[in-house]
Amino acid sequence: MWTIVRIAYRNIRRHGRRAVFLAAAVAFGVMMITLLNAFTAGAIDNIKGNLASVAGGHVFVAGKELVDGRREVDRIGDDEVLRAAAGRVQAPVQSVHRRSAVFATLIFGSKTTLQSIEGVDFADETDFSSGLQVLEGQRVFGAETDPRALILPKSAAERLGVQVGETVLARLTTVTGQQNVGEFRVAAGVGELLTAGFSGAYASPEDVTGLIRRAPAG
Repeated sequence: MWTIVRIAYRNIRRHGRRAVFLAAAVAFGVMMITLLNAFTAGAIDNIKGNLASVAGGHVFVAGKELVDGRREVDRIGDDEVLRAAAGRVQAPVQSVHRRSAVFATLIFGSKTTLQSIEGVDFADETDFSSGLQVLEGQRVFGAETDPRALILPKSAAERLGVQVGETVLARLTTVTGQQNVGEFRVAAGVGELLTAGFSGAYASPEDVTGLIRRAPAG
């Protein structure tokens, strides 16, 4: 009889240890899942914030004008009609900004890369400027204090082999279809804002607009 009791007691103790180990394993698994979910949620929120600062909820309007009543150019001279239309939109419009944009070939020494350049008024678009992930260089931008400054994605800077403070040339096509060349100083290197790995470069709207509307010298 006592032999049976001892065997039963040993079995109970053995199963008890197994239960403790099983409970510990389950608790560890739950903890890891919770941590993973928290990390994933944080990463998703960060990505959503980055995308929202670039294009989330944004409406981009591009237009053409007739010059001399017959030739089209890619520009919007008078934007009062568009601003009035934005004021009549039922959904709340947080802000309206004007930008100039162009695809340019950046040149540094013997290296070139195709890069979009947008003219951004950083004094006006404070939410956008605060969302830039500045990896190197200056963190405050403004055409008044730093003309010809170019904020360049770090990947583009690496392709060119250019450092902050050095000068690059930008070869582009004006709104009238002519070729033009401008000069920019790399003021900062920023992280990619788009998940596709392609992000724009940024300069003052005066600099970009001046290049795409100006007739080349000579």
